[in-house]
Amino acid sequence: MDRPHQQKYRIMGLQWPVHAIGLMSGTSLDGLDICAVRFEQDGSWEIVAFETASYAVDLKTALQDARALSGLALTELHFRFGRFQAERVLEFCARHAFTPDYVAAHGHTVFHQPAKGYSLQIGEGETMAALLKCTVINDFRIRDIATGGQGAPLVPAGEVALFPQYSAFLNLGGIANIHIVDTAAYDVCPCNMLLNDWISGMGLAYDAEGQLATSGHLIPELLDALNGINWYTLPAPKSLGAEWYADHIPKVYAGFQAHPLADLLHTACHHIAQQICAAIPADCQQVLVTGGGAYHDFLMQCLMFYRPDTEWVIPDARVVESKEALVFAWLGLRVLQGKGNVLHRLTGGAAGLVAGSVHLY
Repeated sequence: MDRPHQQKYRIMGLQWPVHAIGLMSGTSLDGLDICAVRFEQDGSWEIVAFETASYAVDLKTALQDARALSGLALTELHFRFGRFQAERVLEFCARHAFTPDYVAAHGHTVFHQPAKGYSLQIGEGETMAALLKCTVINDFRIRDIATGGQGAPLVPAGEVALFPQYSAFLNLGGIANIHIVDTAAYDVCPCNMLLNDWISGMGLAYDAEGQLATSGHLIPELLDALNGINWYTLPAPKSLGAEWYADHIPKVYAGFQAHPLADLLHTACHHIAQQICAAIPADCQQVLVTGGGAYHDFLMQCLMFYRPDTEWVIPDARVVESKEALVFAWLGLRVLQGKGNVLHRLTGGAAGLVAGSVHLY
């Protein structure tokens, strides 16, 4: 027998092909990823268009400092970010002559404390639905957390469905996370969040192609301190958030700030690569690599150095940049079909969850 929510979604009458937009705002604050995708009934799909909408300086600062805002200021930012997402999607759709059946939005994570039973991704959904004049799905993490899960990782379910030819996935975003199919998936360590944090002191957004990191030298004591963080010894499922970073990483590198920035970045890349390679099984021969870190030449060199027998596959640029937004479009499709979209064995939550809040237009 269908559950009530499954009956409701089927009544909405999806017609194939389904045209969707997935939105992703990551911890690295690179911008809002917008992915337009066409899903066919046979399971095939095509990315129709992709863009990253940049954040104005004041919005980026507000998102970066959101954890310290008052309740009123955070509420204002929640609605502001919802309007921002809707406005960028409208502009995107006009440029690409694309009419979505729905928009699936990850939102921007402010707090993520699954052990305490909560996670907050801002971007008010009813506002978005009203402005976009279409259905919006968001709050994908909450139902899993409510049933005892981490609310993460959510992407693996989509990876299995959309990229069945691969058995291992690595996303090098603000946080590096891995997915070993049928085995495990979890956040490994800070990635672009760490690298961008250190280089921001020079007034740069990021280390283009890892040129500065390449020129640096290893600081063994810093590498040992980073690798010695107790969180790395905890078993999966586990997930990281910006507040974890703020509570742990600055304390580690506080004693090393006199070192040249190039050396700090160089050492951070070794740390990230060591943690990733330790997390990937020895018999894993091929890994699909996506996220902005795939363009960081020195980080990729470090991965190849520590695992020379592993093939690190970097797909075409559109997939590298859009994969997470693409997956959230797929997660939204599953919600509207009334089908499970969380791999509970990886998150620790209840089986068969249809995770996501629907805002009808």
